[in-house]
Amino acid sequence: MRKLGEYARCIREHGIPEFPDPNAAGEFDLTGTPLADGVPPQRMNPAAQACRQVWSGDVRIHDNGGGASGGKK
Repeated sequence: MRKLGEYARCIREHGIPEFPDPNAAGEFDLTGTPLADGVPPQRMNPAAQACRQVWSGDVRIHDNGGGASGGKK
């Protein structure tokens, strides 16, 4: 869980300041945040690439519609 928190911090430092910390299940819940409708790939892809050294495992993201995306980032 600590590594996912570091990953969130890295994502914030790389252009997505509103990215949340992981919840107790290790998921990033975007509900109720400015990112609730999803993170545009042109923002997420470079940030995720920059943060691969922090966390290269599965990343689960839930959006406002209850959908989720996951996979290696």
